[in-house]
This record gives sequence, structure tokens and C-alpha cells, in this order.
Amino acid sequence: MNDLLGASMKKVKCISLVSLVCAALIVSVFACKKNPSEKVKADSSAYEWVTIDEFYIPEDFVEEFIKNDSAERGRLPVQIKNYGNNTSVLRKFKGRNFAGPTEAQVKMM
Repeated sequence: MNDLLGASMKKVKCISLVSLVCAALIVSVFACKKNPSEKVKADSSAYEWVTIDEFYIPEDFVEEFIKNDSAERGRLPVQIKNYGNNTSVLRKFKGRNFAGPTEAQVKMM
């Protein structure tokens, strides 16, 4: 009977130890991750506004798409800021911030 009780206590201790190690590992992974709410600071003055009209020659396929789409909709000229492949800037355009104004900006118009 004592052997059975001793074996079950060893199992409980082993399971507790493994659980503790797993919990510590999970906590350390979350602590090391970058805070997603952290604002990305991009120097927007380094990027110039570009006016796309009928005579504009696009520099890349994104500008070409914007020009063609705006021409089809009759919305030329269009002004954009092309950040290129700058991932630090592009990361902030995700989720609800992907495109378009916020509700507050719409109400101000």
C-alpha cells in the first residue's frame, strides 16, 4: 500500500514539475514578443506625395493599379504617398487601419 501511495505521489510531483516548466516557457515566449499595440514610428517626411493623373508614368505595379483603377472610376487626379517596401511603415496598415478614414475623420468632413 505504501509503495502504491509513494508511486502516485511521484507521478503527481512529476506532472506538477512538467506543468510548471511548460507554464514558465509559455510566459517567457509571450514576454519576449513585441507588443502589438506599440505604435510604429515612421518618418513620413522622407516620402513625398505623388500626384497621379492621366499623364503620370507609374514607377511600380501598385501605382499602375491605382492609376488604372482611378481612371476607370473617373477619379483622377489622385494623390498618394508611396512607402515602397518599407515594412516598418507597412506593418501599421493592418486590420481596421488597412484603408480608409476612421469614423471621426468621416464625421469631420
